[in-house]
Parts: sequence; structure tokens; C-alpha cells
Amino acid sequence: MPAAASAPSERRTIFVVAGEASGDMHAAELVRELRLRVPDLELIGIGSERLAAEGLESLVDASRMNVAGFLEVVRRYRFLRAAFARAVDLARTRRPALAILVDYPGFNLRLARELHTLGIPVAYYIAPQVWAWKEGRVAQLRRYVDELIVAFPFEVAWFAERGVTARFFGHPIVDMLARQSAPASPRPASRRSTITYLPGSRSHEIVRHMPLLTAVMRRLGAQYHHVVPLAPTIERAELEPYLAQASFEIATDAREALGRSDAALVKAGTSTIEAALAGVPFAAYYRTSRVSYEIARRFITVPWIAMVNILAGRGIVREFIQEQAEPEAMADELQRIVEDGAYRATMIAELVAVRTALGEPGAAARVAEFIVGRFLR
Repeated sequence: MPAAASAPSERRTIFVVAGEASGDMHAAELVRELRLRVPDLELIGIGSERLAAEGLESLVDASRMNVAGFLEVVRRYRFLRAAFARAVDLARTRRPALAILVDYPGFNLRLARELHTLGIPVAYYIAPQVWAWKEGRVAQLRRYVDELIVAFPFEVAWFAERGVTARFFGHPIVDMLARQSAPASPRPASRRSTITYLPGSRSHEIVRHMPLLTAVMRRLGAQYHHVVPLAPTIERAELEPYLAQASFEIATDAREALGRSDAALVKAGTSTIEAALAGVPFAAYYRTSRVSYEIARRFITVPWIAMVNILAGRGIVREFIQEQAEPEAMADELQRIVEDGAYRATMIAELVAVRTALGEPGAAARVAEFIVGRFLR
């Protein structure tokens, strides 16, 4: 990896780019820890509500960049291209002491190349999952990134085998679980079993997934209490129309909802880690456009897409992907999770092992200490 080239200015400016809701959340935690150590930091770049609350001067609202899938990216191409050009111009003009790029590889890897050309050191926080698909991006990480910080322990050895030094400080989502308030007192044994459904954090995921999830709810029926939490990027009005299709509670906090659930149906992605950390047994699912799925399938190199299965190295939770995401089969799996005690206990034990592998709380603080020592002394 290239060596850091620029000396810090009198008032140190940090360039932060987080193009998705989870990245905005984790970047805000890191920035908060950095400011405890370097109070006079100036923050510029791209983020959303959480980074804005930490003082980020954002070029655009990152919620408009929160897209996934080939077709969705194509539809936003002109906007994304303009945002990229503005980001490069801002870096060229303001000459930050450091750039912290958070996940979002399609945008951030191109940006890393431009920043490298400008002599601005780059710390990539939460490495792109190139071990799952698009391994060719490793060459970009090797050439344009000064420090690569990963979210999963196995990534350190994986990158090392490919000539890239990666550092693991723990998964930042563990910090959120540590701060979570204690769960409410147990409900009476006679209560209905509660199932929580996570449809995604993007509007197009709501449109694609909620008809599927309400079909699952109808199959399970009123003997279960159904809960759908709002992601920070989703408005309540986006979920309310689906109340005509099934009866469910709209919750405001996903972690709290998971904590009081007997089972969950979770969109494959970071949300599966969140469910594992909450200790709730679940099934994973995902649907996208046929074009996006066919393109992704050509690049994916791992046998699972749920992160907990990848971390475990085996299928500890069932995955229902694309055509396999069928309401009857998904409802049957949720019912089994709730009612089959041995099956449920085995899954919970395996999820505990995954949780342990993610490290202890304090990841953001440890990353901040490293970044200050490496770039901001």
C-alpha cells in the first residue's frame, strides 16, 4: 500500500464518504471517537443524518445514494456521477489531511484512485466484501488505499494472501448492542409469539419485499404478533399502505424489536449480523430484479449470502433467495424456529459463536486511536 503523503494542516480537515445508511451510522460513531482525541477536526464529504449531527459538511444527502443492484444504480447514474465529480473537486480544493471512505465500493474505490492521485491518504473503513464478489477490486485496494480496516476477523488472512495488509479492531455494530438498553421484562407465557420482519433500508427494497412479507404474515395468521421496524432511511408512510394486506406493528427501533422477538425474517446483508447480535433465531431472504440477480450471480464466489453463514462457514440459518423466497416455505421455517425447541436451541448456540467472533465492544474507539496515531499526530 502507498505511504501517507500529506502533513496535517493547522486545523485538520477529514474527508468522510459514507453512501449508505449503515455506513453513515458507523462513520458517525468513528467521527465521534476521533473528536474526543482531536477536538478541532473539520469534517467534509458525503453523509446523511448521523454524520450531519456530528458536524459533517455534506455535499449531498447520502440517503439519495442508498441504492443496490445493477438497474437501481443505472437509474441513479447521472446523480451519482455528479456527486462523484463534486467530491473530487472538494478534495482538490480543501486538501484534507485524510480521507475516510466507508464501504460503498462502486463509488469509493474510484474516489480512492482520485484521492491517491491528489496525494491525500486514504483509510478505508469497513472493507468492501471482495472475497464474496469482484475479487479484481483487490488490486485497487492494494494500490490506492493506505490503511484497510475490516469488519470481520477472517478478512485479515484473506487479504494478506493477496498482498494487502488489513486490520481488524472488532465489528462496529457490537458497540451498538453494548449500548442497547436492557430488554423489557418477559411477557406472560400465554402471549402470542412475536416475529420481526426486516424488509431493508432502501425504498425500492420496501416495494419489492413488503408484498412478500405480508404474504408470509397472512400464512402464519393472527396467532403470531408481526412487527416491522422502520429503518432510519424509511418513512412510516412507506410501510402504512401494506397494513391493508396484513396486520402488523410498525416499530421505531429494529434492535429493540429484535430483542423481544421469538423469530425473525431478515433481509440478507448487515441486518443478519444485527439479528445474530440480538440473539434471535431467524431466516434470511432477498429478492432483486432478475437482471440484477443474473449479473450478481456471475460474480459471487461464496455459497451463501447471509453474513452469519459466511462467518460460520456453513448454513446455520436458511436462506430464501430470489425464486426460493416463497411465502409458504418461509412461513414454515419461521414456525419451525418458534415451535421446534431443539432446532431453535441449536441455531441460537451457533449464532452465539458468530457473535463471539465479531470481537468485544469498543471497535470505533480502537479504530480512532489507530487513525490518530497513524495520520493525525
